[in-house]
Amino acid sequence: MDNLNIKRPRNIVYIVVDCLRPDFIHSLGHKKDITPFIDELMKEGIYFDYCFSAGNNTVTAYPSILSSSHPFMFGGYSRFNPERKPIAEILKKDGFITAGFHSNPFLVNGTGYERGFDFFCDNITTQKRNKIKRVMDEESKIYKIVYRIYDFIFGHKKKPYTEAEELTEQVKNWINENFNSSFFLWVHYMDPHPPFVPPKRIMNGLIEEDIKKSELLNLWKKMEKTPDEISPLEIELIKKLYECEIRHVDKEIREIYKLLKEKDIAKDTTFIITADHGINFKEHNDLTISPKVYDEAIKVPLLLKLPNINKSFIDKRLVSLQDVCPTILDLVGIETPKEYNGIGLVGDRFNEFVISGTCNKKATGADFNKENMVVSIRNKNFKYIINNQLQKEEFYDLAIDREEKDNIINKNLKECVELKNKLNSWLGTIKSQKTEEEKIKESLGNIKI
Repeated sequence: MDNLNIKRPRNIVYIVVDCLRPDFIHSLGHKKDITPFIDELMKEGIYFDYCFSAGNNTVTAYPSILSSSHPFMFGGYSRFNPERKPIAEILKKDGFITAGFHSNPFLVNGTGYERGFDFFCDNITTQKRNKIKRVMDEESKIYKIVYRIYDFIFGHKKKPYTEAEELTEQVKNWINENFNSSFFLWVHYMDPHPPFVPPKRIMNGLIEEDIKKSELLNLWKKMEKTPDEISPLEIELIKKLYECEIRHVDKEIREIYKLLKEKDIAKDTTFIITADHGINFKEHNDLTISPKVYDEAIKVPLLLKLPNINKSFIDKRLVSLQDVCPTILDLVGIETPKEYNGIGLVGDRFNEFVISGTCNKKATGADFNKENMVVSIRNKNFKYIINNQLQKEEFYDLAIDREEKDNIINKNLKECVELKNKLNSWLGTIKSQKTEEEKIKESLGNIKI
């Protein structure tokens, strides 16, 4: 991007699609034409071919997406800690109106992700189940009884998130009211995240069977509760449903861009499309979201459409989602804060390596804990993984083993030693920070009576 004459954008639209894998984008090699809008935008945008998430799921990915900080920093990632510096806060101080739209339960108002937004719509009314989780111990008998009652009454009726059309309508209404101002707009679509229950019209041409909504929700329950019992035929159906949901979101993203053009502000807007993480389809025996850091879980698309650039560019640098926020600040001419770990991609800067990790034993929240740590460090040619949950090390030569099937850790290659040493050095800089609760307890403990 260093040789492009880039115009400062008046607006930033930052779209994140949950679970979107780059190998399911048609212009990147997927056989089915399910991403016509993204493909069109690729023809006049900058695509980063080696972009990786900082984590394997939403809670591990989002500290980097909205604050250019690794999830292991600041004591963990179950909440968006006050030490992290959200980009919305920075842009708001610079005069941008800021708005966020999503329905992800891990990003709701009260988790810290609302910081810096003038308008923050988390569609929390659709997340009654998560209200139960926040006030009750998930291991308690009472929680399990309440959960079963809720699941019996509501679980078969609807998805646990706001569907793409409704979210897009909310976004369009906001744009219609604010298009005369400079704005930062963040949108997170959930649809390619299980459960996959695409509208019938979206399924046309991809799925011939007449499948009832209740059957799709039952399939989701099976995926959640007994994934080992999912058959190869069911895996193929799940992939088709996933393709439908990608097509669904692609159509809705087009609607947002179309409105920007109608308002004559697309020419002044940087439009970003990425994903928080990928998804597993049993490439390494796991289904949907699991505590693993293979590329199907962490490789993500990153596409930038800049205001005055109408040609296709493929950028081959090694990139992390931590780099998006610094790049936005570079584009609008704001100095990157010291708290940010990523690099601005305007110019010729590059990452020597990218680190991705999780401490989850399941698929949801956790704090930084080396005992449960699953973390990878990679460059473009090699990848080292330490899995403390399984007491296992892995090393892959990506030049000949892109699918990460042949673990050559026992060969003791110098490239493995180098990456391992860099990872250990980096981990040595990570300090667990006390939570507010711990600080209060510590203060109370120091009070002398």
